[in-house]
Formats: sequence, C-alpha cells, structure tokens
Amino acid sequence: MVEVDPAEAPAVLKRHNLLVAGRRGDITPTEAEAEVLASGLEPFASEWQHERDMTAHSTWWLPVAVLFYAWQDLPATRREYERFVVWGRALWRDTKQAGMRLSLDEAESKVREDLVAGLLRGFGTDADRQLVPIAREEWRELRFAHDASLAASRADGTLVYSGVFVLRHEVVPLWMQEFATAGAAVQSVARERVDQPPPKRAGGRPATHDWACAAGFAAAFILDNDYPAVEGDLTSVVTSWFAEERGKAPDPRDVQRFVAEIYKHRRPTPAE
Repeated sequence: MVEVDPAEAPAVLKRHNLLVAGRRGDITPTEAEAEVLASGLEPFASEWQHERDMTAHSTWWLPVAVLFYAWQDLPATRREYERFVVWGRALWRDTKQAGMRLSLDEAESKVREDLVAGLLRGFGTDADRQLVPIAREEWRELRFAHDASLAASRADGTLVYSGVFVLRHEVVPLWMQEFATAGAAVQSVARERVDQPPPKRAGGRPATHDWACAAGFAAAFILDNDYPAVEGDLTSVVTSWFAEERGKAPDPRDVQRFVAEIYKHRRPTPAE
C-alpha cells in the first residue's frame, strides 16, 4: 500500500476526484487536465510512460491508428496515445481540439472504411487464442473498444477479437497519399504544375523523375513529422508521392538510395 503524506492528502484527493470525474463524464478530459495544471498538481499522463514510443512500432494498436487519422501528425499521435491510456473511452467525449483534422468519431469511421475497403489489414486474437487476419467484411459489424482492452466486438457486445492491430507501414502511406494530393504537405515548397514537362538535364535529355521536388516534399514531411523510425516508411511515403503527383513511381531501388542519402544527413538527437 502506498503511503500518502497527510500534508499532501488534499492534493492527492483532488487529483483523484478530477480523474474520476473525467472518466465518468462529469467533465471532459481537457477540462480535468486544465484544472490539474491550474492547481499545480502532477499531470495525469505522467502516471504512465512508454518504454518505447508506440508510433515507432511496426504494428499499431487500433487506437493508435484512429488517433493518427485524427491528428495526421506523429508527435501529436504520441501525445494523444498517452492521454488515451489515461482516459480511454472518455477521450471520445472530448471536444475537437485545435490542430485535429478529424474528430475521433470521424477518424474511427475513416479507419473502418479503409479496413472494409482492404486498404488497411487488421489482425487480432480470436476465441481460440490464435492470431489471425480479420476479413474485410467483418469490419462492417465490428466495433472498436475505446479502452485498453484493444478489442473488437459485435453490436451486441460479443467479444470477437482481442489485441487488434494494423500495420504501421500501411497506415502512414495511406494518410500521406491524401495529404500529398491535397497539397498540404508541401505548403512552403515551390512546386511545378503537374502538366508541365519534366526538367531537362544539361545535355538536353529530359530527367526521368523530378528528384528536386521529391526532396522538397521529403523535407516538408520530416519537418512536420520528424524522421520515421524506419527508412522503409519514408521510402513508401516518397514512392506514393511520385505516383500521385507525377503519375509514375521510380524504380524502388532508386527511391531507397534517395532515402538512404537523406538519412545520412540526419543530425543525431540528444538522446542518441
């Protein structure tokens, strides 16, 4: 049993009551967090910390994917997953915050649409405790659990799968395709019109691919989202950009070399 200093008891009790009120729905998580900070109490998210960044995993629990669709930003997804661990289902009752591109309900619907369409693949542990792929058709009826159970159930509450996850490399490129098409990923980068002919080399021969604009796109992506933990993720993003913006993707080996060159110039962080 954890001993509490009598002098600190009122603060501990207040913090606990705010946590309960936020989870119960008396106030929103944002309101509870604001009150904790205003009272000089320890933030809720500090109770639980990952040994490793969840967004760096090759597999993403379903809530991580929903949060990523909502924020479309890796740092924000990391932050919001910490909040999800604290608040669970209550986070869906929170108001749409500044910087969110979709509400959590909208993001959840979009993830479901992509699972039904086969653009994302879902996996889970069935009743026989076997890890299995979840058929596209099943997602029409399955509901996501808004808590740490990471489960998917039918409308009547019957548990069908536990530990449901998707693949990170499928989530990020899907989002980036929409992002690049909208032009938001390269707001500050001078871009050529798609209908213009590709630039010519010094000898007059047209360049096969526009690597200069690809570099600008990659720079903007890294600026907004930081370096992906795995080079292959940035390779997928750049390949998708070429396909969407220029109509044809280069040889995968060329994209891999291009991305490898970018990572050579990566500055180490203090943690590294």
